[in-house]
Amino acid sequence: MGARLWLLVEYTGTWPSRLENFELPQEISELVRRALERGIRPQLIRRPGRRTRQREQGIRVLVGYAAGERPWLASGVIAGPDDLDLDALVAGVVPESCILEDEPVFLVCTHAKRNACCARIGLPLARSLAEKKLPDRVWETSHVGGDRYAANLVCLPHGIFLRQHVSGCCTGSG
Repeated sequence: MGARLWLLVEYTGTWPSRLENFELPQEISELVRRALERGIRPQLIRRPGRRTRQREQGIRVLVGYAAGERPWLASGVIAGPDDLDLDALVAGVVPESCILEDEPVFLVCTHAKRNACCARIGLPLARSLAEKKLPDRVWETSHVGGDRYAANLVCLPHGIFLRQHVSGCCTGSG
């Protein structure tokens, strides 16, 4: 939590329990490795309810700079890990392969392999927000940490964490 630099990588395949184990396709693992080396928080993302393989050429990424008075978010499609200048992100500059986004995105943790509560609580929240309130601005994401018994949501580019506590969820009491 408390990250200032973010790398979001769209990946609709099966998410490993921990990104830092690099149990992903080589190009995705390389992006995650490069991000971690630079102190950037990597997250896997996918659209709510979609589990089909991506048809798009390249890798869709969003990069977020949640530092200072002017946080920003940018997106792009890159051919491979070498096409994303993560050092630019560290310097607070939008990488050349990305364009600035006008609106925030909302990441809802749905990472069941890391914590079953994330899926149980997060999936319905992500789907509801995507269907009713924020189409094209909501993403399911790999584990963000926070409260085990809450729906954890991150708003980027500001890096704001929100939690919706659910009484009795995942504790066997309700």
